[in-house]
Amino acid sequence: MRRENQMLTPVEETVTSEGRETCASIDSLVHLGAGLCSELDTYLSLVPARLLLVEADPRVATALQARTAQLPNVQVLCNAVAGSAGPVVLYRYNLARVQQSSPGQWLAATFPRHEGPGGNAP
Repeated sequence: MRRENQMLTPVEETVTSEGRETCASIDSLVHLGAGLCSELDTYLSLVPARLLLVEADPRVATALQARTAQLPNVQVLCNAVAGSAGPVVLYRYNLARVQQSSPGQWLAATFPRHEGPGGNAP
């Protein structure tokens, strides 16, 4: 078993003649909230029979579809995953201001009850 994202998932592992661990074949791998999928190369190295990437943002999903268009085992779905069926509102945020020289001040002013790295909210 391998610990991934605080969940224990069963993974059959074998050791190659070079001493490297490899996973047994993967039928389907699903990534919810894939974004631009910076993990794509890692996923492809696992050689899944099917890789399903789900992204709610239509602009990001379109870019991801273009990036994976030549990969026959990869499917990109533009869908939101929610707790109940029905329409949802997609909020797109631009946090460019956080990249300023003092993002802590902007963050504290924008989210006054946010607990920062020290864990103490005002």
